[in-house]
Amino acid sequence: MLRQFFENLALFSEAEVTHFLSLFEERTLDKNEYFVREGEKCKEIAFIQSGIFRSFYISEEGKDMTYCFRFPNDLIASCSTFISGLPSRETMQAISEAEILV
Repeated sequence: MLRQFFENLALFSEAEVTHFLSLFEERTLDKNEYFVREGEKCKEIAFIQSGIFRSFYISEEGKDMTYCFRFPNDLIASCSTFISGLPSRETMQAISEAEILV
């Protein structure tokens, strides 16, 4: 699936795609396990092979506010903290068992 993802971008040669794939490692997250939590720094971008993730934050009123779902064949990361290095303002949680490539 990840090979097809890169090939669909039509930006990389076959050799480059093969090299990129060699850099990833597989990781399993259990249901309710976190990819990144509010207050942590996101240091990875992952490709979702299976499972579903939700992104949420806690409102000023203390309510759990889900604003995004991620599905297989998609990337997941807290982009703002990944780029800035600042702590994340969101949490990303597997809502089913998930297989990701990081």
